[in-house]
Amino acid sequence: ENTDIRTPLVAELAIYERPDPTSHRLASLLFNEPCQLLGPASNPQYFKIRLSDGVTGFVEANKLSKDATHIEPHLAIRQVMVLSRSKNLMTDTNQGALIMSVPMGTILFVDYETVSVMRVRMPGGKSAWISTSGIVLLDDQGHFLHDEGLNLFVSSAMNFSQTPFEPGAMTGEGSDIAGVIYIAGKTNDVRLPRTLAQQAEAGEPVNLHSIGPGDCLFFHAPQDPNTIVDAAIVIEPGNVMMVKQNDSRINIWNIEDDPTFMANLATVRRYLHR
Repeated sequence: ENTDIRTPLVAELAIYERPDPTSHRLASLLFNEPCQLLGPASNPQYFKIRLSDGVTGFVEANKLSKDATHIEPHLAIRQVMVLSRSKNLMTDTNQGALIMSVPMGTILFVDYETVSVMRVRMPGGKSAWISTSGIVLLDDQGHFLHDEGLNLFVSSAMNFSQTPFEPGAMTGEGSDIAGVIYIAGKTNDVRLPRTLAQQAEAGEPVNLHSIGPGDCLFFHAPQDPNTIVDAAIVIEPGNVMMVKQNDSRINIWNIEDDPTFMANLATVRRYLHR
């Protein structure tokens, strides 16, 4: 048992550049996503952690589990991933109270099931109940058991239309484009990094003349071609999902009439084979 592995106790846990909530938010961890504990921070209320994709940062110490036994595959009969915008975890199957609501992309570990409900393992030896709708079955490695739902990158991304823009976040309550790309990949069985800079190097490069739905455009800073600062997801020809400057929400925009849109384009990436 590796006691250095922890998971968030909350639906989404912010990862900061420094042990200070006013510092830059690098990314997020979803409920049950494992992280490696690197040690306490200078601020005792924070721990330094590392994610499987190499991101390191600081999280609130009291929002991490004490161990990770609840996500050990051999203690569960199956794993499932939330495909709906969110999923309620309840205390009971019949008129139970809401424990928490977890976002799209969350992986849950089931230790008992019927046709209509599943019991999932929770931190601290506790359990919760979920309905069997809005989920997809996973194998022991966390990949889709069947091909159902694959190649729905755009459909997954569309769940974030009108979502409030929140840097470093990745849920329907708030997200940035890097978060949308990460979750759209995850819910299509494609494991992507969670930062713009890493995403701009993942997948396959696409020629400008071959761009299609689901491709992602990455933009560099106006004066620095080596720094990725923004991205957009192609929804259909001429329409992209992005956050326009000074806008507070993720929206779909028509770019055909915007001659400056491609000015700082760094690369186009494709994560799903058509």
